[in-house]
Amino acid sequence: MSLLTLREILNLDRGIPAFDVYDSNMLEAVLQAALELNSPVIIMAYEGHMKNFGINTVKTFANMIKAKAENLPIPITLHLDHGKDIDFIKECIYAGFSSVMFDGSMLPFEENLRITKELTTIAHSHFVSIEAEVGKVGSDTGGVETIYTSPEDAVRFAQETGVDALAISVGTTHGLYLKEAKIKVELVTMIKDALEKNGITTKLVLHGGSGTPTKDLIELIKRGIKKVNIGTDLNKAYLKVLSKTDTIYLEEIFPKAMKAVKEEAKKYINIIYYQKGGDE
Repeated sequence: MSLLTLREILNLDRGIPAFDVYDSNMLEAVLQAALELNSPVIIMAYEGHMKNFGINTVKTFANMIKAKAENLPIPITLHLDHGKDIDFIKECIYAGFSSVMFDGSMLPFEENLRITKELTTIAHSHFVSIEAEVGKVGSDTGGVETIYTSPEDAVRFAQETGVDALAISVGTTHGLYLKEAKIKVELVTMIKDALEKNGITTKLVLHGGSGTPTKDLIELIKRGIKKVNIGTDLNKAYLKVLSKTDTIYLEEIFPKAMKAVKEEAKKYINIIYYQKGGDE
C-alpha cells in the first residue's frame, strides 16, 4: 500500500509505535517486527543523523521507504523526527516524506507557534502531515529540564497552527532515565478533554517512550496518546551486540544485531499497539 500520512495512521483505533532507525539494518529489523505482529508502524528519520549523509540522501531514503510500503501489507508512515532546520524540513516535504516534525520546543512559545503555522501551511499543501511540540520533554542525559504542557497552551497552539499531531510533555524523558520519572498520566486526559471541548482533532504524541514503565505507557495510551516514539532502546539493543563481538566479518554480526533490534521493536509493538506486556 502507499505511505500513509501521520494523520491517517493515527486515525487507527490504537496507539501506534514510532521507531527511529539509523541504518538499513535497523530499518529491516523494525519492518520485520511489524510484519510478524501485523502492526502498523511509523518509520522515523532523525534530522541530525540524516544530515550526516549529504546530498540526495533525503530523496533516496524517501523513495526506498515508499517502495517498501507499496510491497508490504501493513500501514507505514515515513516521519522526520525532531526537525529544527526549516529548510531541511521543507526538503523532506518536497522529497516525499509523508510526515514531518518541527521541534520548536526550545523557542519562545509565540515563535514556536508562528513557525509551526507557516510550516503547517506548506506541509498540508503537499498532503504531508506535521507534528509539533508544546512544553518541553526533558532529557536526563542532555541536561534539559522538563516543562509540562498546559492544556491551555495545547489548545491555543493546536487551534492556531492546525497541526495534525502535538507532542506533549507529561514527565517522560529523551534518552536514558537517570532518575525516577514523575509522569503525570492525568495531564493527558486534561489535554485531550480540552482539545475535544474546543472541537480540535489534533492527535497527541509521547516522546521518550524508551525505558518508560509498561504500566505507564499503557495508561497514557488509554488516556489519549496516539503515537509513542522509541529510539534509545533500539540503539541500546543494536550496540550491545556490536560491542560484544570479536569478529571482523560484518555478515556474521549484523544479523545478530538485527535480531536484537527486532525483538526490542516487537516488545514495544506489543505494549503500544496491542497494549500488553509486563516490565522486564
